Amino acid sequence: NKLGRYSDSINEFDESMKHNVDKVDKVDKVDKELYNNYGYAHFRLGNYDKALEAYNNAINIDDKYIDAYMGKGAIFERQKEYQKAIIAYDNSITIYPGGAKFYNARGHALSCLERYDEAVIAFEKAIDINSTYVEAYSGKASAKAILKQYEEAVAAYNMVIKFDPKNEYAYYGKGEALEKLKRGIDAKRAYGNAIKINTRNALSYYNLSRIYSQEDISDTALINLKKSINIDKAIIQKAKTDKAFDTIRNKPEFKKLIRMK
Repeated sequence: NKLGRYSDSINEFDESMKHNVDKVDKVDKVDKELYNNYGYAHFRLGNYDKALEAYNNAINIDDKYIDAYMGKGAIFERQKEYQKAIIAYDNSITIYPGGAKFYNARGHALSCLERYDEAVIAFEKAIDINSTYVEAYSGKASAKAILKQYEEAVAAYNMVIKFDPKNEYAYYGKGEALEKLKRGIDAKRAYGNAIKINTRNALSYYNLSRIYSQEDISDTALINLKKSINIDKAIIQKAKTDKAFDTIRNKPEFKKLIRMK
């Protein structure tokens, strides 16, 4: 059981972290790397106050210690204090403007604040530094889609797919953007590719069923809707009120599907 083994690995890691934290507590902490490791251990255990204190101690020793600023940013993001996270990431950028991951992190925090235009600028800066940065292309694509700049979203998703061909989320996001552009055939192809990567991708089946329903291809719409519901029963509630299914809403097969328990 892969999930069981993964859970066991996590438990073993947590036990190791607890051991390291107990050990570090007994040491005369005078080294920035020791503080940083101490902060990371507490971060992984969810002890954010202790982690933040440790990162601040590292910075007090060396105010140009980028790892500690990035650690602080990660803590603030977990705490949903995104403006504080941006300040931490900006400190990293000031120290080393050539770090793509700093701009990517900044873009993510800006997206969480719904400052999508600024987020795009940050993601594009990350891409300028590292032209193969998948996470930055993905962040840019999501922001562009929210800004309703769908052509640019598709272009960014294509770059994700170029460098990470097995990224099902990129195909799914691309499909959504293509739908907004009324490019149904291309959207179906994108969702189909997402399903090839992960046959348990309920939302891709669902969106395929919506497109086929709007095209009045009822049998294919119902087949995909059934697959989607078999994977995730929560889809039933979405389908009940989705106007895309108005063309098949009165069909007995549809009524049976949305009443599935």
